[in-house]
Amino acid sequence: ANVHVVEMDVTSTASVNTAIAQIGKPIDVVINNAAVMPLGISEAFTVEQMQATFDTNVVGAFRVNQAVLPAMRARKSGLLIQISSQNGRVPLPFLGVYCASKFAVEALAETLRYELAPFGVDSCIVEPGPFPTKMMANSPGPADEARAAEYGPMAGAREAIRADAATRFAGIDVGMIGEALVALIAETPGKRALRTTVGVDFGAKAINEATAPIISGTLQA
Repeated sequence: ANVHVVEMDVTSTASVNTAIAQIGKPIDVVINNAAVMPLGISEAFTVEQMQATFDTNVVGAFRVNQAVLPAMRARKSGLLIQISSQNGRVPLPFLGVYCASKFAVEALAETLRYELAPFGVDSCIVEPGPFPTKMMANSPGPADEARAAEYGPMAGAREAIRADAATRFAGIDVGMIGEALVALIAETPGKRALRTTVGVDFGAKAINEATAPIISGTLQA
């Protein structure tokens, strides 16, 4: 009963600004979740496909952040959460375009962590592993099929990965992500972890732990 849906196209600056204005009330938390996941031979994706992916996954989040941050900075409070991926820390073959976009999301969110700290606004990243959503099933493939065919049997990896994912991760509870978000929001402002991994770990947690002292030192500096 307390959920109100507002239409927003993150690939349109006008749409984002209109949606934020329509909400009207002060926004305490923003969760940037919109994303697409291209899957296939990385070289065979077109430049246009790469640009479209970044427009949704990276620039889309940037648009939303720009729309809400002035008010958050003025109030000296707020929370930005970027739904990244463990592939934003650990790249995998056949996900080159997607991983590149998530690495960019991570860099942007980490930079905002430093720049927004004096204003009392937290920037955090949630890194899910694989979950049984429709993201894999709806993943766009490379448009340059002739180029992909030059890779021989490797070109079939896309369908093999989709078929495997449909069964391998079917029993994982997607609700784990919601629980992680609720816990992050409830945490004391200024004390929230920069990165939170959720689900099957592909090594992102170890990378996060190894780089934490560097991040802390950069913030202090």
